[in-house]
Amino acid sequence: MHGLEQEVTLGESRVLLYPLYHPAAALYTPAMLSVLEQDFARLPELMGKEIAPPAPLLTPVVPEPAPAATVQLGLF
Repeated sequence: MHGLEQEVTLGESRVLLYPLYHPAAALYTPAMLSVLEQDFARLPELMGKEIAPPAPLLTPVVPEPAPAATVQLGLF
């Protein structure tokens, strides 16, 4: 998933997710520094990217009103 942007719907908004490694990974693994720099270099491109509008929300189906309440007869 790393580095592959994905358009998703969160609530009523479309957003672009861009998974990347935590910056601390470069502290523990020096080879990750170049990967992290490449990821951050792509951010301006992704921030200017157009996102498709969210799909229209479906109208909820309203159930028909229940029939008039019935009276339960007592035992005595």
